[in-house]
Amino acid sequence: MPDEFIRVPERIRAKIVRQPDGCWRWIGYTMKHGYGTVRLNNPRRKECIHRAVYMLLVGPIPSGLECHHTCRLRACCNPAHLQLVRHVDHVYLDGNAVKTACKHGHPLDETNTYAYTDRFGRPQRACRTCRFARNHPERAAAT
Repeated sequence: MPDEFIRVPERIRAKIVRQPDGCWRWIGYTMKHGYGTVRLNNPRRKECIHRAVYMLLVGPIPSGLECHHTCRLRACCNPAHLQLVRHVDHVYLDGNAVKTACKHGHPLDETNTYAYTDRFGRPQRACRTCRFARNHPERAAAT
């Protein structure tokens, strides 16, 4: 299979640095949250670079789906590092799934974590220590 990087237009390809880990890092303009942007057909409208490259090399992004960076690098535009997911799944993948501690600093390890399923059917994790303190404030204060 030929390298699909060659299929990216030259003006876009000039602002992409391929890294040893496989990421295609965008070095052009980036927004404050780290997502790269580019102007394609409409000079008044910017498109996120990862979405633009995905549409150029793979095809259209269906309505209701978003691109999730499996490499966790927002400036990456390698379509092999992008996964199409629903918004609710995207929020979960970027948030609770990667936490190592709760917001109060308790570890989210095997002994201090309980698992449940949220209303969307996704697996969730929560801190046992915080749950105990919330449900039994008088006993938690005594410990």
